Amino acid sequence: MSGSGTATRERPSKEVDPRIRERWIAVRRAEGRRRLRVLLLVLAVVVGGGAAWVALASPLLDVDRVIVRGTVHTTPEQVTSASQISRGDAMIWVDDGAAASRIEALPWVRSAHVAREWPGTVRITVTERTAAAWVQSGTGPAIVDATGRVLDRVADAPVDLPQVADVARVPPVGATISPALGAHVAGRLLGYARTGTRSIAVSDHGVNLSLVSGVEIRLGSPTAVMTKVRAAVAVLGALDGQAVSYVDVAVPSNPVAG
Repeated sequence: MSGSGTATRERPSKEVDPRIRERWIAVRRAEGRRRLRVLLLVLAVVVGGGAAWVALASPLLDVDRVIVRGTVHTTPEQVTSASQISRGDAMIWVDDGAAASRIEALPWVRSAHVAREWPGTVRITVTERTAAAWVQSGTGPAIVDATGRVLDRVADAPVDLPQVADVARVPPVGATISPALGAHVAGRLLGYARTGTRSIAVSDHGVNLSLVSGVEIRLGSPTAVMTKVRAAVAVLGALDGQAVSYVDVAVPSNPVAG
């Protein structure tokens, strides 16, 4: 017969196999080592990046000088001002492309190349436009290039450039005349064909060149300009001083003088 107290039975403890326990410990240690390596790598990147940032933005790597090359009608000071690059600027912040675009907005500048030369030099190389003709504006003559861009306003008409006639309105310097066909033709004239042409007129009938000699060259369409001019010069040479008022070279292989 059992006693009045209930006997308490102890549940046998289940011990983990020592090999499994060692495996768990090894896995946890490996995970800890991986986390430590990642943490150290992140710290190295942050510290290294911060050090590089400080070095690049430090006074040791700022703009010490700006060198400008290729200017004739534009001053180096105008180029530097347009670039918005100043001595003391951090070299890392110099935007080559944006600076070049700002410089190319200057009237005479056709293209600009901006290059950083470490540790502290910015070199700007400019290619300027070529004057092709002049137009009469309300405030006096204005010089244009072959695209019709207004390059400058001058006191006197250039004697070595033809005038593009019948331009109703001349826009501000840096803008483009419209229509610009006469300027396009002027840009194709070379040598004496340019200096010997007094004016260029464009109409529905074509393009006419008025020479300094008083002869009119009728080009017809504004194509193969120099081929037509050479044909007209050959005709005038063959006439050997005979007085003519015009040479029509709309078809350069079949010129007509009158």
